Amino acid sequence: MTVSGFVIEGISNIDSLRLDVGSLNALIAPNGYGKSNVLRTIEFGMDFLSATEQEKIQMMHSRFVPINNNMYRKDFRFEILGSTMMDGQEMEYHYGYTFSWWAEDKEGRITSEWLKVKRSTDQRFRQIINRPSTDECMILPSPTGRCTKSFEISSSQLALSAIAVRSDMYLNSIASQLCAMTIPNLETLDNPESYFSVDGDRGIRMLDGETLSAYLYKLRTTDEYNYSILIDGLLQLLPGIEEFSPEVITLADGQSKIYDIRVKEKFNVQPTSIRQLSSGSKRIIFLFTLCVAAQKKNIPMIMLEEPENSVHPHLMENLLLAMQNYASKTKILITSHSPYLMRYLQPQQMYFGLPKADGIAHFAQVNPSKMKYLYRYAGDMELTFGEFMFDFMLDIENDAERVSTFFKAAIKREQNGACSDSAEREQARPKVKAN
Repeated sequence: MTVSGFVIEGISNIDSLRLDVGSLNALIAPNGYGKSNVLRTIEFGMDFLSATEQEKIQMMHSRFVPINNNMYRKDFRFEILGSTMMDGQEMEYHYGYTFSWWAEDKEGRITSEWLKVKRSTDQRFRQIINRPSTDECMILPSPTGRCTKSFEISSSQLALSAIAVRSDMYLNSIASQLCAMTIPNLETLDNPESYFSVDGDRGIRMLDGETLSAYLYKLRTTDEYNYSILIDGLLQLLPGIEEFSPEVITLADGQSKIYDIRVKEKFNVQPTSIRQLSSGSKRIIFLFTLCVAAQKKNIPMIMLEEPENSVHPHLMENLLLAMQNYASKTKILITSHSPYLMRYLQPQQMYFGLPKADGIAHFAQVNPSKMKYLYRYAGDMELTFGEFMFDFMLDIENDAERVSTFFKAAIKREQNGACSDSAEREQARPKVKAN
């Protein structure tokens, strides 16, 4: 299955967000804005699909319940868009659900659910799950039928989850694919040393619960093809390394094992443990391994928090390119507040966190029709687009007109009419503050 986008509403400090995802995408915003909440919401929304009924009830009591005055008691909405194989054909799908959060005066319950599919050549989607309310749910019973068959389901269960465990049902294939889909959220990037722990106490979910050292050793012994791809990529990313060799030591009891990676750097006379490398080098090795693992396991997307930390900007550029090339079937969503990382991204890859006087996180892309003005002025200042946008974002605090002018569907403009070319360029110009 592939993923092309998400719709999120009514959770944490996120009121409404449509996120279209390409091969590489970034959420750009200051610390504490809500970038991490987006990643956690996607993880939460996907986990809800495969959760048991009791787990779903607990999740509707979640700490993510919105408490902002502007979205208090708003239902949670989660929708995922993408493509999959169905009946031997590639089909586009839109699947989503809404639920009400538990409160003192009401219980949490599924309030709606839908699944629509179509062939890429078709104009219209075909409804195959239609649940307009808690108590009413209809499904498509066969390839030639209509979405009119009643399906009994509890208020704390998804029709998709129930169908996924029913092999006798027509919808079982796509339902089981959606419920089994994994979109890992890697929040463990701040301590690279722990990835290579030699004591075996720390496993990484995406690496089958192994430490990175153990995973690489087992990859070398069981999958020569992907191991060679990984090593080739790492040696290109880190030219100061000549040799890279995962090893295992079996302890005296004959069962316990310690995994390590021996690394021979160009100017050293002998190999040393990977733990002796810099934090940035270890982070590069970890991130690139994740991409190879994701490609190998057909994971449609991975999410990473601030991958640029401890990594030299030039090496980060090479890493981003390598991650996209070597994991071409796996999309990547990252968070960042770094102007350096922005230098290596295209405008359509970035979602910017806009000023939030209301306490709600608003992410938006640059309006394509205004791109030329921003590029032109960035060039006048001898800045890259990313560097210019970093300064520009700092300069639009509480400026609703400039936000609505230069970002897609961000804030509705109070006045009609378009600005002139010169006026729009002047609006984009970062203001110089007097000392």
